[in-house]
Amino acid sequence: MHFLQTQKKPFISLPHIILVSKLSFALVLVMIIGISASIISVQAQQDYDIPQWVKNTMLIPMSFGELYYNNEYSFSVQYPDNWRVDRDAAADGEVSFLDGVEEGAVYNLWESNTFIYPVLDMGEKLSDYEEKQWARESSEQYCNEANYANDDYRCGSFVVISQVSGKSLDGYPTITTKSTEVRKYQDLSNNTPMIVLEKLIYVDDDIWVINSNTDADKFSEYENRIYATMNSFRYPASPPIENSGGGCLIATAAYGSEMAPQVQLLREIRDNQLLQTQSGTQFMGAFNDIYYSFSPVIADYERENPYFKEAVKLAITPMISTLSLMENAESESEVLGLGLSVIALNLGMYLGVPAIVIIGIRKKI
Repeated sequence: MHFLQTQKKPFISLPHIILVSKLSFALVLVMIIGISASIISVQAQQDYDIPQWVKNTMLIPMSFGELYYNNEYSFSVQYPDNWRVDRDAAADGEVSFLDGVEEGAVYNLWESNTFIYPVLDMGEKLSDYEEKQWARESSEQYCNEANYANDDYRCGSFVVISQVSGKSLDGYPTITTKSTEVRKYQDLSNNTPMIVLEKLIYVDDDIWVINSNTDADKFSEYENRIYATMNSFRYPASPPIENSGGGCLIATAAYGSEMAPQVQLLREIRDNQLLQTQSGTQFMGAFNDIYYSFSPVIADYERENPYFKEAVKLAITPMISTLSLMENAESESEVLGLGLSVIALNLGMYLGVPAIVIIGIRKKI
């Protein structure tokens, strides 16, 4: 009796089929949420006359460059390709991202320098009005007190351009201050006008400070990358996943390699179509937040169970085939239109077909 039951047991059990069906539905649901978020975000920015620099503080960042992951303080941030990362051993938690080196007699100077550090145990956040006032006064005081001995420059002509309140990706209150000042570096003969962006992120009793100092004549070249870096800050840290060169965890595990044609197709659609438009960028931000909350577990289970791996491959292959339609999207409207069409196709495949299969299996049982 036991021998006969073992021979009749299917390679992929009913629970496996149900799990794969749920996984497929989850992927489609994630796509729907991502597209919806991108449409809402784009529409909101079209409906209101918001200054461009304020829009920059609101955008969910695209996946670009590299991911800096700090295990000790549990924060992460994305920064542009080829920027230097400098971890200050003398300052707890401080890290700098620098670009555009200028040779000085004593120090190397940088066209743009963004650094992050925590200010711990500051107490409960005050009102936005009070916090903005504190941000203005402390920044002006820092400028006025700068000296060659401690800072390698003297500073003056501090002026606040604007301040805006907002939320971080994790929902923490933020205040971003944009200001100008003029510095006299001891290594340079001329005065250097600077544009300073400072973002304060209020996490319980602590404040995370992201401060960017950029040569005024270079600011337009760096502006978008600075805002993208600031807006990508995560606390607690996002998973240390591959960004620009990486692929889908579930597809990589299913097809066995990041170089598999199906995985390369997903990567190319992300980099060449989705991340080239605002709606696609918004979609990837929403998609990644949800997708990477469960995909590592699924990928691990694929590697442990060959039958489950084959079932997942069978399940996601039709979805990847429909995603190839996105290769034709070249504009904002085409990304939205084709994206909604792909979702409709997948709803038909992944809600209708699995339901029929499961009902048929249950009838036989």
